Amino acid sequence: MDNDKSTIGAWVGAALALAYIVSPLDVIPDAFPTVGWLDDFLAALIAILNLIQIYIGNISTSLASLVKLIKWVIIVIGVLILVILALIATLIIKS
Repeated sequence: MDNDKSTIGAWVGAALALAYIVSPLDVIPDAFPTVGWLDDFLAALIAILNLIQIYIGNISTSLASLVKLIKWVIIVIGVLILVILALIATLIIKS
């Protein structure tokens, strides 16, 4: 039963990521080419890695742990990049 809940949660997360990608509301608007697509790409990548982690966990827990580590590294790097871009944009706007 617990595995079913995590599988459903992973699919709900993937659906929410898809809704975020097609939504006109973004952390970084898509009007800024490549930079604006970064948050959409990160949302999709994290949702895909989450699904992979759930389904691989049924086969190999060590491989699922590796996917989980990769997912969290991508999350941390993505957040850092978004914060750096926000700071750079703030500096550009202020000057």
